[in-house]
Amino acid sequence: MSNVLNPNFDYTYDGKLSTEVFIQPAVQNPDITSLFRVVPGINYKQQFNITTPLGKVMKGEQGCGTPVVTGDPVTIENRTVEVCAWEMYLEQCHDTFQSTIMGELLRANVQEPDLVGTQLGNIIGGMVRDTIGRDIFRIFSFGDTSSGDPYYNKCDGLWPKLFAGAASYAVTAVNTNITSLAADDIEGDFNDLWSGADIILKQMDNSQKNFYVTGNAWESLMRKYENITIAGGFTIRIEGGVRVLYYRGIKVIPLYAWDRWIDIDNLGNNVRILYTTPMNHIIGVQEPRTMGNTRFWYDPNTNYNKIRARFKLGYNYLHDKLQAISYGNV
Repeated sequence: MSNVLNPNFDYTYDGKLSTEVFIQPAVQNPDITSLFRVVPGINYKQQFNITTPLGKVMKGEQGCGTPVVTGDPVTIENRTVEVCAWEMYLEQCHDTFQSTIMGELLRANVQEPDLVGTQLGNIIGGMVRDTIGRDIFRIFSFGDTSSGDPYYNKCDGLWPKLFAGAASYAVTAVNTNITSLAADDIEGDFNDLWSGADIILKQMDNSQKNFYVTGNAWESLMRKYENITIAGGFTIRIEGGVRVLYYRGIKVIPLYAWDRWIDIDNLGNNVRILYTTPMNHIIGVQEPRTMGNTRFWYDPNTNYNKIRARFKLGYNYLHDKLQAISYGNV
């Protein structure tokens, strides 16, 4: 039997098309303002005055006459937080989307190249702002002036400064050669770090301290907790609907963004544990409320849509004895 109607199209049917874009979730990081102390208003440098407590001053009565001065003097020193300028410049041409289903989202005629305010522009802008947030955390964590990579070498961040402090024996480095992620071994590393920290950090209230760790170390410690019948030094609390692990009463905060950047950019020491008090760490910024802001505009002379961002960011810690680290390659 003959068909009544026979299609004779000059194209292949690809099925129903959509202009909706599903973006793969990225490895997220916490807002740095929720982790450590953020000091705004630094345009270049800021000096922070630090000193040690006054030592013993009382001694036996000296009797009559001019007394000998008692006590040992202390010195006021400084820590410098210098902010460095970071920038982003991106371009997008509309012709990338022509002859595709996404071309249906373009404006018409003379406005066609202008993506600002369109669905495509909003997609691009959202991706860029999300990436800037991750880059801020990357720079704060791993900025390294000794690196040849311009995405890192503008100023020193958290870990390069801690490594430098450990190399000069100012910062306590308990284990610099972690080689195992076995649950028992990682628990041993945590215990050694807890017991090997300076007594000044030890005596601080647990609520004022945290362990900041790579995700792989947190997972190993969690396995240890789940595999023992007696909790020992472990505690699990539900905070905001999320299971939070505590070791010896101190919160353990996994930072999977550390794992991600260490892996992608071959930064080494893929297991890192920092035991510290948040208030000892200074993140200097020019203006925190606008750090993630972008400028997105269309240039009719080139037909390019352009995106720029710029901010200043710097880091330093205050007191050497208020942190202890362990790290290694597994």
